[in-house]
Amino acid sequence: MLGRPGSFAIVSHVNHGREFKRIGLEYDLIKLPLYTVEQMAELVKRRIEWVRREPEKPVPTVTENTITGLLIKYGDDVAVNDHLYELFEQLTGIHHV
Repeated sequence: MLGRPGSFAIVSHVNHGREFKRIGLEYDLIKLPLYTVEQMAELVKRRIEWVRREPEKPVPTVTENTITGLLIKYGDDVAVNDHLYELFEQLTGIHHV
């Protein structure tokens, strides 16, 4: 599929440059800026709401300090989701994370 003539866009958290070079494809890499703390906080809030079991009951929240730490540690890597999942799995009640 990648060897036939044409153009396409690939959106990924992984740089596929080596693969493209190996098969002789020309490519442009456009690196998007990292999320701001506010943007990441909104994404996390939406994800929590999406998996909420009971709309009327409270849910854990993620603090700005935690968001800042996640951005420093993971940047825009999807590992943020894995890390948050592990934190939420360890909760024994409704807390700020």
